[in-house]
Amino acid sequence: MRPETLLAQCLPPAPAIVNGSFESGDYPCTAPLDAFAYGCVDDWFAGSQSPTIFEEFSVAGSSTVTPQQGDYFALCAAYNYPATHECFHEAIVQELDLIPGLSYRLQFYASTVSPYPYDSPLELNVYFTSGLTNAPTTSDLGLCLSLPSGDLVYSASFESYGGWTLVDITFQVPDNSTADQLVVFPISYDEAANSYYLLLDNFSIGLCTYSDLEA
Repeated sequence: MRPETLLAQCLPPAPAIVNGSFESGDYPCTAPLDAFAYGCVDDWFAGSQSPTIFEEFSVAGSSTVTPQQGDYFALCAAYNYPATHECFHEAIVQELDLIPGLSYRLQFYASTVSPYPYDSPLELNVYFTSGLTNAPTTSDLGLCLSLPSGDLVYSASFESYGGWTLVDITFQVPDNSTADQLVVFPISYDEAANSYYLLLDNFSIGLCTYSDLEA
């Protein structure tokens, strides 16, 4: 999938993403720190490691973040320590039925939390793929998740400490695409063995129509 360069005139967000604010009647569950892996977050699952949901979150020296919408938000951690070849990042996944050839506008809110006094930005990645299953690891450190074959729609350095920032992505589904899963995850390139946190909330997607600008 490629970012569109035409002017996007989008319809209001359609309810194609289910439970975009990560609400769940099953939370807290028996393993709240593995909420996505253990089915506590309706319609989402863990694509890597053990992402979870919180009502509020902070680390020493950071401000407390509360949900942008609803009662909970998702948290994906990222860790990188090249000296010992240790790395992980947590990913969340939802099945999403998009129509090849059509254009969509994906919107969600994101925030970052870092260990004081560090403030290295994360890389925020959003792509569509297929074939992922709920396959978390709660303790093993190893190679970071590599992108399986799929359609990358967004990858950029991101930081928004102490507040929520709207991420607004417009993309077109290739005519031959078979992707049916939305995947979101951070990557940390900090080499000081610190854990960084990407907070996510209020996902929505809408169908777009396009018009060319008159010269």
